[in-house]
Amino acid sequence: MNEADRKLIKFLEKPWVRAIVKWEAPFWLILLGILIWFAYKGVTCGC
Repeated sequence: MNEADRKLIKFLEKPWVRAIVKWEAPFWLILLGILIWFAYKGVTCGC
């Protein structure tokens, strides 16, 4: 595990970050899904 990983884990362990992650998980999943869909579409059709 490198320094960046440790910093990220420390950041994710902050109570407010955990609260946001917990409450906004559906939102982030939808956002991630849309981004993946656009990336996939862009790669497959080459637009």
